[in-house]
Amino acid sequence: MRHNRATVAIIATVCVLAACAFSYLNLSRHADRTSTTSAIWKADLTPQGYRPTLGNSMPTSRRQIAFGSDDEFVVLNDSGSCSNQNPASAFVVDAHSGRPTRKRQFVSDCWPYVFGTASSGYSVMTNSGMAVYSAGFAKQLVMAADVAAEHISPDGKSLGAWKAIPGHGKTYLVDSSTLLPTGREFLDKYVLAVSETSIAYVATHLDSPNQVVLIEDGVSKLKEFSTDCGQVQVTFLSTDTLAILGCNRLRILSLESGELMSFNHSGIPGTDWLSAVSRNGQRLATTHTATISAWDGPDRIDFERISVFDVREKRQILTLDVKQLHGLDAPSHSSGIALSPNGKLLVVNSEGLLQMFSLS
Repeated sequence: MRHNRATVAIIATVCVLAACAFSYLNLSRHADRTSTTSAIWKADLTPQGYRPTLGNSMPTSRRQIAFGSDDEFVVLNDSGSCSNQNPASAFVVDAHSGRPTRKRQFVSDCWPYVFGTASSGYSVMTNSGMAVYSAGFAKQLVMAADVAAEHISPDGKSLGAWKAIPGHGKTYLVDSSTLLPTGREFLDKYVLAVSETSIAYVATHLDSPNQVVLIEDGVSKLKEFSTDCGQVQVTFLSTDTLAILGCNRLRILSLESGELMSFNHSGIPGTDWLSAVSRNGQRLATTHTATISAWDGPDRIDFERISVFDVREKRQILTLDVKQLHGLDAPSHSSGIALSPNGKLLVVNSEGLLQMFSLS
């Protein structure tokens, strides 16, 4: 069942990458910091057993790094293809020093995903189902064999899980600490993001090539936002705030009052992703992969540009060029990034090479 779901997700991802030749964020006039920002520390996980040879696309890499608290984060490393169950490793890293504090091994089912929970622990996919670990990945607290989650709410309280039922696919919300259903269920929706109470997905009207973003909570009336774009990404920043990225534009919306701010895009060809949200909902990070065309194969990565936005201050606070994966195939390779719960730290994982940046 999960492999069928993974196949659907891979197909959808390929479609997104083919359609979304977005331009990179070029907003230096709004930024306090530039691409010359220095990391407060760097670390290499390969001596600890991280295997960087396989590579991960952006949808996978951004789900394999997560902060449990402001003081630590976890990086996952799978060791085989998605078609098999594979040994995987979870590296726990001190956020202030870059020192690995624990390595825990398990078996993954397809790609393993890790999510930082509101209780400072972690939910992770294994071949036995969804598991919840305590802070530091020290102890397994809960295991649910029938739960397979692909999304987490920005506050870390709810996971978006998926399962097949006769004639339908069902997305349902579960508590991230107990893995018990919250009672919110949604049928036959290709969900892109979840909040504590709602899901977000996109649809296209018959009379327009542009997509609309739909918000559904299973209780009140459906909310709909037009985009003037044929291919968009969406993520929640909080239960009542949404980010939409597409067609050279990033928009931040209140579900009640409409648009709060927007940023225009311009620049060189490549692909943008909504990559990370701080748990307090104050900051949002995007990643742009700038590519070089190759006549003998897939495009190659030139650099990855990370941009961080402060929602409360309505401005971009960081733009950063990452070159650790230069020359590798795109989109099969990508750095994963995560924001600390308080939004003051940004960590970048370039296939085992870690960099930490201060945003305070």
